[in-house]
Amino acid sequence: MLIGNRVGGWYNQEENISITRQEYREAYELHKQGKLKIITFVRQDVWQHCEEGKELAKFLKKSTATEKEVAEIINYDSKFATDAKTICDFINEVSRNKETSMAVKKKSKFPTANWVHTFETFRDISDVIRTETLSGIPLEIIAFKKLLSRELIEMLKSSLKKINGHNVYSPKEFIYNFLKEHTFDLKLNTIELTAKRWDTLLVCTILFLNTKVLRTQVLDRAVESPFFLKFNAKLNQFEEEPVYRAICQLKKEIHSLSELDRTDVLGIISNENILRNTDKVRINTFKLLMLISLMKNWVNIIQLSAAILKHLEGAIFKMPFIFSGSPIEGENKGLEKERVTDSDVAKFLMNF
Repeated sequence: MLIGNRVGGWYNQEENISITRQEYREAYELHKQGKLKIITFVRQDVWQHCEEGKELAKFLKKSTATEKEVAEIINYDSKFATDAKTICDFINEVSRNKETSMAVKKKSKFPTANWVHTFETFRDISDVIRTETLSGIPLEIIAFKKLLSRELIEMLKSSLKKINGHNVYSPKEFIYNFLKEHTFDLKLNTIELTAKRWDTLLVCTILFLNTKVLRTQVLDRAVESPFFLKFNAKLNQFEEEPVYRAICQLKKEIHSLSELDRTDVLGIISNENILRNTDKVRINTFKLLMLISLMKNWVNIIQLSAAILKHLEGAIFKMPFIFSGSPIEGENKGLEKERVTDSDVAKFLMNF
């Protein structure tokens, strides 16, 4: 479907419904039944005109202009749109922004076939059609993975830290070495660290506290979507792609981090919890364990985000190193024995 800068014939002029708009509505009903695929193109200058109109409307509503005056200003005829209101309303209907917003808020089903491609030349259109017909991958999946890539990039921008203006930093190596050097025994109330180790951990904690809350709207959809499943013809069933486990693990890590009260972290690193002399620091074992668990979550989010993003960009997926298990001495063997695995579940179902 192509949307240009003028309205053609009317289906219902009183309701501002053009023939093309009515044809789209009937096509969308067929799409919802799985009978039709819709690919929408909008002229770049028309799209830009509508977007600028939205921004202008926001600005004018703060002024003394009346609603009628605002409407007259933003809906003026131009070479970009001879009936701006009708055309922009139609684009908004196709984009289904309200439905998408409601789906995000209520975590309900997202609309489909609402991806809008802008074009300036015929080549822009043919490139999209070629991708759709020759790659064998539906545009909906391509578009979704692009959105997920963008969200993962934003996660990494928030999670990674830049030191001295040029070196990008992840706390992975520090936490890895820290856990090699220290074990946690909950029978002991406190644990002793070198002042240097503690100061580095303190810096990591402060850097973390400056991390923005991670948004996961697309990641949440990825967990529920069929886009990371593949059909096994031999078994006649769908199976999870290797990257799917990483997506689920990433969501779990972010959820664990979101449950943390950052004021508690500030309380842990306050001076009243620290006994310090020249080169040694003694801190409550349980409080230090909380900090290390926090750092492990942080590192795992970076590791998983980077690995998934590389896969979305075309690399074969490889599960990255992530921290697992417990740093408490002697506890991992017990946890491993008690952990229910996929094969345990399969055996249970066979005997059910």
